[in-house]
Amino acid sequence: MRKCLKCGEQLPDVAMKCDKCGSEELSLIEEESVNTKKLKPVILISAVIAVAVIVAIAFTYSHFKTSAYTKPVKNAVVAVTSGDLDAYLKEIPEKMQGDTENYYFEKYGSTEAFKNGVESSLEEEFGENFSVDAKVIDSYDFSDDLLESLNASCKENGYNIEFQNAKHITLRLMIESQNGNTKNYTAVTEISVESDGKWYYLPNELFESEQQEQTTSSQQ
Repeated sequence: MRKCLKCGEQLPDVAMKCDKCGSEELSLIEEESVNTKKLKPVILISAVIAVAVIVAIAFTYSHFKTSAYTKPVKNAVVAVTSGDLDAYLKEIPEKMQGDTENYYFEKYGSTEAFKNGVESSLEEEFGENFSVDAKVIDSYDFSDDLLESLNASCKENGYNIEFQNAKHITLRLMIESQNGNTKNYTAVTEISVESDGKWYYLPNELFESEQQEQTTSSQQ
């Protein structure tokens, strides 16, 4: 809009003179001010969208980067705590699955006995409809020396496998009754390992002594 400097009448942008008083002294300053006001919201919206896109990209990258090595650990902990041995074995390196399964067979007699034992124990405290979940709360890398030691332990135990990376993953294990009245939150630290570009859970059953030494050494 333009504005007549003589009588103050507001006029269309295309007006050459005032329709009210006939003056040709129209305000160009007002026109520039209005256009500037129109541009400011557009610039602001564009800036907000740009920031939102950057944040979304950063979050997505961080999420997928993190979940690659935390997911198998979380899945394994929830599976074994729930008594689901088959799901547990899927999260560990294939070359270790046989020995891990034998460990539970020797200790419990069968997969079914293991599942029944775990479920009975949890149902006694949390009822039949309990839930098990885990949340990652911290993670840190193995040092080069610890990774080398872990790979040496694999060879000593007859596992023809080499890990390119390893991480300590701390989770908050959550077991709750259906109504939420009975809860148990426990912090556990497990190990995630990378072999040939894929991350796995390292079974405690096969490396209990090595893990205790590594965890103590890392925290000193």
